[in-house]
Amino acid sequence: MSHRLHLHHSPRWETQAVSSDAKSFIEALLKKDPDKRLSAVQAMKHKWLKRELSESVTVPTEETMTKIYKSIKRYVDVSLLKKIALIIIAHHLTAEETTQIQMGFDLFDRRRNGEIDYADFAIVMKQADTHCTDDEITKWFKCMNIHDDGDINYTEFVAACLESQGCLTDDSIELAFQRLDSDHTGGISRSNLKEILGSDYSHWNIEKVWWKNSYDDDIPFDFFQILCKNVQDECE
Repeated sequence: MSHRLHLHHSPRWETQAVSSDAKSFIEALLKKDPDKRLSAVQAMKHKWLKRELSESVTVPTEETMTKIYKSIKRYVDVSLLKKIALIIIAHHLTAEETTQIQMGFDLFDRRRNGEIDYADFAIVMKQADTHCTDDEITKWFKCMNIHDDGDINYTEFVAACLESQGCLTDDSIELAFQRLDSDHTGGISRSNLKEILGSDYSHWNIEKVWWKNSYDDDIPFDFFQILCKNVQDECE
């Protein structure tokens, strides 16, 4: 007895809403013989899936990109400690939570290597705002490139944009504080920041955090929470 699946006999399958490419893709995945069934690599290269991804998954909405552009421009006014918090939060977000930001990142990542260099950043920002100056673009890029290594990586991009997608919640702020307060003293110390930043410590003017906010001791959660919800001192 033949075990071939007659998919075309289903009324739902016969609707014109299901394209011939989609039917071909599903049938190729459902073949009983593994030698004839599509592998994962072959499936990802199928023309139907590639078209669907290019048309729906990888293209952000205009509203999303407007929010991202505004977030990038505002990032120059985000305080140093808040940037550290945003980086921590960005590390812990799921793929589902950052779908829109991922699509925005893909537009900037013109080289398709997982990083954004200055040239591509400038091209996209000038397309979004024809009146922006080179000095403004340089400032925006420098503030996003937190690790000061020449390119903006994915986590740095997410950190700069996550507020625009509603990802900076009370829970995420508490998570960041707990991660920074690694010795569980109830406050963030200079040594806490040095520990989490590691080799990047030299790129951060940590004393500025305490000097700007007149803090002599560890930074408590209530102040950290207020700082994360507000825009404070400028990036240098």
